[in-house]
Amino acid sequence: MGRGLSELQKTMLELARESLTQNWDGYVFFNDVFVKFYGWPDPGKRGKGMLESCGRFPKKKIGQKRYMAAKIAVRKSAQRLVKRGLIYIPGSSGAGYSLTIEGREFLSAKPGRTI
Repeated sequence: MGRGLSELQKTMLELARESLTQNWDGYVFFNDVFVKFYGWPDPGKRGKGMLESCGRFPKKKIGQKRYMAAKIAVRKSAQRLVKRGLIYIPGSSGAGYSLTIEGREFLSAKPGRTI
């Protein structure tokens, strides 16, 4: 697989592992990554549907440059995990990601341990 996983990628996979206990595909909203990895306040609004489920972060409070840098870092990390075959980004909204079969196998090879 080349180089090891970044801390951000590890966080993304840990969130997917946690999500597996709540739903069948390990779906994670990208907003959850921002909350856990960057410590941003949870914007809420989870529930009814994919397009309605993601609230917005207060860009003015976070700072436009910091917000965009984090958004780009998360997207690039997600694309690298997609390239490794560990996750996929379903649908057209791009609101989150799910584990692939390979991603589940990768996580099951490391049960109860941090990645």
